[in-house]
Amino acid sequence: MTPPPPISYRFTLHRQTLSYTFTMAAGLKQLLSLIRVLPKTDCWEFKGARDAYGYGRIYSENKELKAHRYFYEQCESPLASGAYLQHFLPPEKCIGHACCNPDHLRISSSPKAAPPLQIERCPKGHPMTPENTVIEKRKGRPKTRCRKCRQESWRRNSARRSAMGKHT
Repeated sequence: MTPPPPISYRFTLHRQTLSYTFTMAAGLKQLLSLIRVLPKTDCWEFKGARDAYGYGRIYSENKELKAHRYFYEQCESPLASGAYLQHFLPPEKCIGHACCNPDHLRISSSPKAAPPLQIERCPKGHPMTPENTVIEKRKGRPKTRCRKCRQESWRRNSARRSAMGKHT
């Protein structure tokens, strides 16, 4: 079976026109729907599933692929075995692990420890400062949560349990 021919695809995301040549035509529109271009940093934020470290995950033929690696290989060139990709821009210029923009990645031969995922605000917009951050263990892994959101959740669940007569 011969692989599908390379195709050029020009798409517009948030008023930015991007043009890349992809070698895999199947599911292209679905993959592009999982990207949001951030105007400040030109990052391609992956909106799909992410792993515990914040990297995007794509499943193909019962195999998990890292989104940034997949997009790099489709837009630039295939990577040699043993090659690693690293986000080389500082945090103020790139969102880091969730970014799939091939221009923000470089090839490395060593698995240098990646900087920890930095979240500046919680999903509700509260600042994630050391004073407002709580680290909990969830399923054996550390989870960083906003202290205010955690308190609101606790109060909501406590009121619900009280109404059901289960709170002591």
